[in-house]
Amino acid sequence: MGAGDEEIDRVRLQTDRLILRDVVPGDVDGFHAYMADPAYIRHLPLDPIGRDGVQALVDRVLLRQGPGPRERYFLAAVERASGRLVGEAIFKRPSDVEGEIGWAVAGPDQGQGLATEIGRALLHFGFEDLRLHRLIARCEMSNHASERVMDKLGMCREGILREHLFARGRWWSSAQWSMLNPRPQFAGEGAER
Repeated sequence: MGAGDEEIDRVRLQTDRLILRDVVPGDVDGFHAYMADPAYIRHLPLDPIGRDGVQALVDRVLLRQGPGPRERYFLAAVERASGRLVGEAIFKRPSDVEGEIGWAVAGPDQGQGLATEIGRALLHFGFEDLRLHRLIARCEMSNHASERVMDKLGMCREGILREHLFARGRWWSSAQWSMLNPRPQFAGEGAER
């Protein structure tokens, strides 16, 4: 799809405390440990997810991890010191110039700056590795913690997508934040490919 795709068959990003890596079949129990908590979906337009749902998610993700350009990355966020799965990193690339980032951190690990580390790693991946021009992040309007992360990342709040999604019996509104590539000489280099 864009610059650098040929080299990005397997993803492994590192932060001070985390490794963000492609999902492996053995991650099902780690994901289920926090995804089964009702607090996980509080700000997400998802139905409650059981172990079978997590298994189906991991199976879908594994199919998308093949060689070649990807439009979606769902990565396991693993604590470097312990090897414990503590969350997820999500990267979507709908075009050669723009991407969308997202994250979730297991309940017991929230409030420690891990979401900010995930966000920084995803910004670096999008701007430096994929050389995209613009990255966005969205969150449900009452998810103040995610908005604080976006602010810490240096993203700019663009506005509100009012009632743009219907899920779990209600309309959802989202705040949208964005950032432009701070190195514009690289942004969009692969757009013509």
